[in-house]
Amino acid sequence: MNPLCCIAPVSVEKDPAVLKSQTLSQELVVDGNCCDESLSFNNNSNVILQPVSFNSRMSLSTNGGGDLLAEKCDESDEIRSVAGILYKWVNYGKGWRERWFVLEDGVLSYYKVHGPDKIVVGPPTFFTLSTKKYIEQVSSVRASKSDDKRLSIFTGTKTLHLRCQSKEDRASWIEALLAAKDKFPRLLTSNELAPSEDFVVTAEKLRSRLVEEGINETIIKDCESIMLGEFAEVQHQLKSLQLKHMLLLDTLRRLETEKIELEKTVVDETKGRDSFCGQGNRRFSDFYSVMSEGSASDSEADNESRYGVDNETDDDDGIFFDTNDFLSAESLRSASYRSRDNPIYIHSPRGEKDASFSGHLREAGTGVKGIEFPYIKRRASLPEPKEKEKPVGLWSIIKDNIGKDLSGVCLPVYFNEPLSSLQKCFEDLEYSYLVDEALKWGKQENELMRILNVAAFAVSGYASTEGRQCKPFNPLLGETYEADYPDKGLRFFSEKVSHHPMVVACHCEGRGWKFLADSNLKGKFWGRSIQLDPVGVLTLQFEDGETFQWSKVTTSIYNIIIGKIYCDHYGTMRIKGSGTYSCKLKFKEQSIIDRNPHQVHGIVQDNRTGEKVAVLIGKWDEAMYYVMGDPSTKPKGYDPMAEAVLLWERDKSVTKTRYNLTPFAISLNELTPGLRDKLPPTDSRLRPDQRHLENGEYELANAEKLRLEQLQRQARKLQDRGWQPRWFGKDEDGCYRYMGGYWEAREKHKWDGIPDIFGQPCDLPAEEDVLKHYLVNDESVCKLFDRRWALSCPDAKINQIMTSSRKGGQSMISEHIPYQNIIPPCLGEGMFGKKNDSSSFYVVRDDLLHPLVNGNKSRKLDALLPVLEDNAVTEVVTCGGCQSAHAAAVAVSCAERGLKAHILLRGEEPETLTGYNLVSKLYGDVVYVPRSVYAKREEMLAKHAELIVGAGGSIMWPNDVMEASFKPYKSRVHNFPRADPINCPDKPKKVAIINEGAGDAIALLGVMRLIKYLSQKHLFGKEQTMKIVVDAGTGTTAVGLALGALSLGLPWEVSAVMLADKIEGYKRKEQSLISEFLRGYTSSPHQVLGNGGIVQWVDRRAPRKFGNILKGEVEECRRIAQETGVLVDPIYTLAAWDLATQLSQVQDAKIIMLHTGGTLGMFGLAQRYKSCFHMNA
Repeated sequence: MNPLCCIAPVSVEKDPAVLKSQTLSQELVVDGNCCDESLSFNNNSNVILQPVSFNSRMSLSTNGGGDLLAEKCDESDEIRSVAGILYKWVNYGKGWRERWFVLEDGVLSYYKVHGPDKIVVGPPTFFTLSTKKYIEQVSSVRASKSDDKRLSIFTGTKTLHLRCQSKEDRASWIEALLAAKDKFPRLLTSNELAPSEDFVVTAEKLRSRLVEEGINETIIKDCESIMLGEFAEVQHQLKSLQLKHMLLLDTLRRLETEKIELEKTVVDETKGRDSFCGQGNRRFSDFYSVMSEGSASDSEADNESRYGVDNETDDDDGIFFDTNDFLSAESLRSASYRSRDNPIYIHSPRGEKDASFSGHLREAGTGVKGIEFPYIKRRASLPEPKEKEKPVGLWSIIKDNIGKDLSGVCLPVYFNEPLSSLQKCFEDLEYSYLVDEALKWGKQENELMRILNVAAFAVSGYASTEGRQCKPFNPLLGETYEADYPDKGLRFFSEKVSHHPMVVACHCEGRGWKFLADSNLKGKFWGRSIQLDPVGVLTLQFEDGETFQWSKVTTSIYNIIIGKIYCDHYGTMRIKGSGTYSCKLKFKEQSIIDRNPHQVHGIVQDNRTGEKVAVLIGKWDEAMYYVMGDPSTKPKGYDPMAEAVLLWERDKSVTKTRYNLTPFAISLNELTPGLRDKLPPTDSRLRPDQRHLENGEYELANAEKLRLEQLQRQARKLQDRGWQPRWFGKDEDGCYRYMGGYWEAREKHKWDGIPDIFGQPCDLPAEEDVLKHYLVNDESVCKLFDRRWALSCPDAKINQIMTSSRKGGQSMISEHIPYQNIIPPCLGEGMFGKKNDSSSFYVVRDDLLHPLVNGNKSRKLDALLPVLEDNAVTEVVTCGGCQSAHAAAVAVSCAERGLKAHILLRGEEPETLTGYNLVSKLYGDVVYVPRSVYAKREEMLAKHAELIVGAGGSIMWPNDVMEASFKPYKSRVHNFPRADPINCPDKPKKVAIINEGAGDAIALLGVMRLIKYLSQKHLFGKEQTMKIVVDAGTGTTAVGLALGALSLGLPWEVSAVMLADKIEGYKRKEQSLISEFLRGYTSSPHQVLGNGGIVQWVDRRAPRKFGNILKGEVEECRRIAQETGVLVDPIYTLAAWDLATQLSQVQDAKIIMLHTGGTLGMFGLAQRYKSCFHMNA
């Protein structure tokens, strides 16, 4: 159960046993002084404190239980206090920090937490709840809408942002806070603080007592006088304090009243401004929003900054009182966007630019009449997905490509959106009406308004990138895209004209203008972000001869590894005009604390005089405004915002796809009726992987993408041999320009000589074929075996076991099948010669690799031990069961290499040490661990390693071991420093942690090395179908065998008998190991498999609880040993032997059983199952 998931007080009557064990084994630091305290039952108040869990930390109590600390009174059955760990947002430097929060008697306080078992108490920060008088006006405890673990507490002066461990925690805290407000609703009012009547103090009792003692009258009167004088002083101080409280309360009440009046005034003024905007001047509102650095850009209070509004520190020790919710930032910023259907406002002709601007605007109806385009209905959404998408981690794929060009990185289709880069070029023309407006202004000889509209058009191309997290498809060489949009007056065409470097050229014809571009996008990965630098020039030509040229700015995509992905555009865009004016636009780079991002500022200059004639301002994802003149030359007090005019605004239509495509983008890949017959075979709409992705057929899309990428690898060879684009050619400046002929060929439907670059669609391949495709073609896999190994050679003895003669195909599995060891075994070419009526299978004798370190344990350590030596490890910590073959293998292998092994074994030490238990005890330092502690293996191993390493030492965690093994062997230092405890006894220790069973990806390498050995021509070869059978404990060996066969392209299959888990658990382990292997040892994608796998998981013929022996199995092991000389154990290898026998009876494929060892465990089994080992002579 996670911390703070419920409020669970314990009743004395219901659970008295808890009281005896509830002590706090926690050290509390109070004002810097250490003292040991305990939470226990309070006899005076009948209070019980429920134990608190610290997630992965030491519990606040030695007793398990609920996760919130709650204090409860039995008589009233009401919770008085709640406490626990919450995460508080401090600031952007510190982020979220753990704090110990206590809600008690209506006061919420919190304390700093230092380390896993120390809490700094004092002075806390308090938030008190409001009085009942202001219950309708208090700030609400608000639950975040975007994050189900966050909540915010709002006061009159501060906002406290908190994050819980789970949404259940949050619900519990909110419930407790609201309940506390109802329970403790009151502060002192002015009536209660009113001066009370003077009370009379007498000294009669004192006089009587002094008389009894025989004190004389003079002394008694002196005592009475002193006492009455002191009481009078106390009464005076109380009255003075009462008066101060009354004044403070009156001040608070006055401030509250003024605040409410201020809010009302702001609301009235906001309404007035909205009303004014609604009468024709609503364009001003967004300009105010853009110019205001303090305004927020999101409507939700949760989104006012990345992690909260306030950058709080922990130095706030004051007490804050609840007040009314102040108006949110959204209430203060206008939402007065004007649609393009409303009248367009214009400025006076450029000849009047020096005249004073009155701010009054006139309608565009007095100018040139707008162009009318026909209406064409286009689709509003993408097809419903036919499959469920599989999430994939991008970091695991591109982590090895930091600083490289991402165009060569192979990514699964899940990272794409159903558009190509050719179609993305046309998306820049979504707001082409701005160019039409620029054309009209030019006809009116208003060159200034023309360049303003051109600048707005250049900015508008970025509007659709907001919220787009997927990359477009990289076009094939020669791929094209056409867009005939009579509803916009456009005909667009683009083609991929170069593969390396990747260059896309496009040509668009409007009514009275042309748009030309050839562009290349260079992408690099810098750890937390991807940087995309555009290369190329965009050209806009009007029919009157005026030309504008500009280049795009840099784009970066942030939070690739962790966090919410977002993109930003930044840099300077210079729009060079061939006429009177040019423009310079500055895209402001977004900072981590920027609450008003995506800003664009620009100026328009006269090319002749250099004079600033207009200013542009806005946001690339919202709107752009302009102000005529140079504001810097205006007199003091001039407000340029009063003259701001809306130039362009983004279409606010709601997207209906997970890709955040705009309605315009949704239409780009649409195949309208009759369009397919008109398109050339190179059009992006006909690309199969892109079409499958749009339809939600992710597996088919991924398969097609693999096929097309294979074709794409030939593109560079074609280009080197002189391939030329069909529709574009280079001009004298080296730029690609449209040569014409496409639309004429389209009209005649004449596509002679146009190749079918997409080819024939392929069927969906098996998932193991997809993985084989990656591994066989990955150069990194070939280099895996170029490393130092623990085993000097991977050789293993091979036996051939004949089972029985086949009689009419009937199996004899249910009977006692006689076995015979064939000496020598038939291997190499001879095993596939003359067909034999007898069935047999082969046994790879890994049990003979080492007298003590045998079986698959030797293979798992084959690559691991050299990594430990290369990194100067001195000691190793691992764990296992009482008869763990893995623990014994680690102990022996470390001792042979001069390393000290620390073995943590589950359970109690047996009276008699046998088998692997004895081997571990002889070769390593063994500690027996209670099962309750062993259940938390990672925590147990970590604490033991920290205990061993001491001061000055270091720990090599499992992840560190894995990362070290990822490095190419040639880059390592071969003369590694070995441990020398004799000559350097005081040298700092370096402790490595090996997980239970060594079930990590590094263990796969040794098993894959075995497959490479077995595939030699004189053994089993690479051509024939083989089936490998193995028993599965963790399943690591089975996955390693399958990966080895796939990486070498062998037609081999692996069947594993499940012993310790269900099939779901083994499949999860399989997926985890494959992902880890691909991430660390290859350049292939992290995730290439679906719900299937590469191992056939098989149930045991006689299922049972793991570790149990059935009647007759020991006798069967004895019979096998006597007939073949091969000793198997009833827990592991007998299961694989049974399956190999069964398969050899019914399948024509050659069967190979891997003997995984484990025979020393028979000694331990003989102790545990004594009756089963009473064998007859």
